[in-house]
Amino acid sequence: MTKNEIIEKARTITDLINSKWITEEEENFYYKEAFKYFYDFVVNSNAQWFKVNASLKDFNFEKKHNKTIYELPNDFYKLRSLIGYNGTSAKLFDIMPRGEIDTSKLGYRLSCDLENGEMKDHLTLYNEYENNFEDIEIEYYPTVDTIYSLNNLPKAFNGEPLAYYMAKCFLAKKDKENQQINNKYFELEQAFIKSLQTDNNKFESISNVFSKKGGFR
Repeated sequence: MTKNEIIEKARTITDLINSKWITEEEENFYYKEAFKYFYDFVVNSNAQWFKVNASLKDFNFEKKHNKTIYELPNDFYKLRSLIGYNGTSAKLFDIMPRGEIDTSKLGYRLSCDLENGEMKDHLTLYNEYENNFEDIEIEYYPTVDTIYSLNNLPKAFNGEPLAYYMAKCFLAKKDKENQQINNKYFELEQAFIKSLQTDNNKFESISNVFSKKGGFR
């Protein structure tokens, strides 16, 4: 479903087709809110949808003693994995817990730091192990603002739950509630969560990662 189809579906559910009760500005606001709500399910499940793959070679960096600090792109939201490649072999990097620096480990740490008056995301790699790899790839989820305007969502990212989320918001503005809509929404939300599949065939899931929006998880 496209963005316009999702909005039209939400209006149809709530009998608000052609109604001026919900403005275009409010439509966009509720759409973003719905998208962000379900996008976080995708991110927290470690699913493949929307992820971005990039080489650290493409990022600005600074070397300091036993570590290298990389400046992450502005659209960075949450890390999915960090992988070192050497020929056909690959190695998953481990996160360094806060307060711990063990140079014997192949480790990294993420931080959000004030730099020239702006908050910047950084990734720090510890020890010389990074020199053992031909390339180091980062998989991350971009900020929702960079993707919510996609006209055609991935097929698996079904638009119907978003439409029912928006329908609930439309009704809330009118201080109304519809149990049938609530029940259908709950059913769709649960089905959406169950549909999220983590790719366990490539590398293990990373659970303790840093999120700019929510700190360490």
